[in-house]
Amino acid sequence: MLGCVEGNVWVAFDVGTDGKVYDARVVRSLLPDFDIEAIKTVCALGKFVPGADTTNNPATVTLTVPILFKIR
Repeated sequence: MLGCVEGNVWVAFDVGTDGKVYDARVVRSLLPDFDIEAIKTVCALGKFVPGADTTNNPATVTLTVPILFKIR
């Protein structure tokens, strides 16, 4: 049993010009099992509005988000 565990798994991912999530990866781990679930969560977020370049054309962007876990 893990006991009390609380913290963030930081996940970086690309949002393509189609708004879909690509290349989700853990950049700061908490525990291996949490890392897997954090990547699943990011991939399940659905579509995003694509980013844009300086000429307002769709562009791939990289985001990094924390996924918070609290096990008590």
